[in-house]
Amino acid sequence: MKITEQIINSDNVKKTFNIIDSVIKDAWCDYCLDKGSIYRLKKHFTTTSFDYFPESIYNNSFKDYFLKYGPVNILKNYYLITELEALGIMGDIDTIYDIGSGPGIFSLALYTWQSKFNLYERNIYEVINIEPVIDHFNLFEDIWKNLPESRNVNISNKFIVNDFNGNFEFCKKNNLIILSNSLAELLRDKRFDLNDFIASIIKTNAIIVIIDYGYDELFPLFDKFLDKIKLHYHERTFYEWPKWKNKFSQVDLNDIEMKWKSQGCIKSNIKFIKGIFVPKKNKSNSVKELANFVNLYKKSWEYHDINLINKIFDHDAQYIISDTKPPLIGTSSIQNYWKNNKKLQRNVRFSPRYCCFEKNKAFCYWNSVFYRTDLKKWLLLSGQLEMNTKNSKIIHFWESFQKNHFDDKPLSY
Repeated sequence: MKITEQIINSDNVKKTFNIIDSVIKDAWCDYCLDKGSIYRLKKHFTTTSFDYFPESIYNNSFKDYFLKYGPVNILKNYYLITELEALGIMGDIDTIYDIGSGPGIFSLALYTWQSKFNLYERNIYEVINIEPVIDHFNLFEDIWKNLPESRNVNISNKFIVNDFNGNFEFCKKNNLIILSNSLAELLRDKRFDLNDFIASIIKTNAIIVIIDYGYDELFPLFDKFLDKIKLHYHERTFYEWPKWKNKFSQVDLNDIEMKWKSQGCIKSNIKFIKGIFVPKKNKSNSVKELANFVNLYKKSWEYHDINLINKIFDHDAQYIISDTKPPLIGTSSIQNYWKNNKKLQRNVRFSPRYCCFEKNKAFCYWNSVFYRTDLKKWLLLSGQLEMNTKNSKIIHFWESFQKNHFDDKPLSY
């Protein structure tokens, strides 16, 4: 088995896509993709004119839209959820507003994520799907009722058939708003006022997430939005990505160690821009600090940065790497441990998979891949860690992991 097939347990992702595929085949057994419709959709995505409106273009093409773009968009949102979790955001919210939801794309991604980690005991997420095309909701219901355990996952779906006008007065405060491939739709609508839109967002005190197409034609629209939103919001990121035109992060799912294409679901390249924006008056400083500790730990391991040890660990910190070995006590002992790792490890990639933050404690499932120089083999570690903090330092650190050896080089290198 190739190492990339071990890095992410893709069984639930594949299962979800197979079920969606079978539902579509049963419902549309005699339907063929309309290439003319796809051409019109792509033209719609890239245009900056005000001649196209979602309710007209999608009403006539909703089947073609889902067949062509549905699986890709589910994967994009699935990736997004893993980053929101790594930032500690998924544990702080209970209501998610998906603006321009299409056929429940975010809910399907959330289902896949919860199924992968068996997170049924976690938060109950209420997903408010706001969408002008009623056929998209009918399609979602057909898919959802056929998904295994869909009644057991902690997801409650509500549908609002509405041509969203940029006003968030219906939103509960302090939650999550998703604009997945819908920001451009709003910004080029002649009925839309950007200043009113930003003012309405601010009132919600919500976390705003943008996923959209990185088409050059749309950049002037996104640029205006970004200049205004950053006056009131901080941009947050856990995974570092290059900037699209020095603005939004551009994610390339084919470029990360998960190697999404190896799941066999998507054949084309998957690139998109994304932004996660948190209100500047947001009070969850403890969660931000804990998420930052995980991020610094990632950097210290990947770069074998000994100096970071003093920055994140308390002078007398306890570091437990095995239940059968005595703990390391103090930063000097921890640094010596990392110095030895530096001699033996090359090309380290540390990937948090699911993190949970509470007060002064962080818990994280993770994978790590690196080359062991003494063994002349690649290692995949699958583990978990727990850290306790005090006065902005880690005072207790515990980790446990399983390892597998591989001869082949990871495809992402």
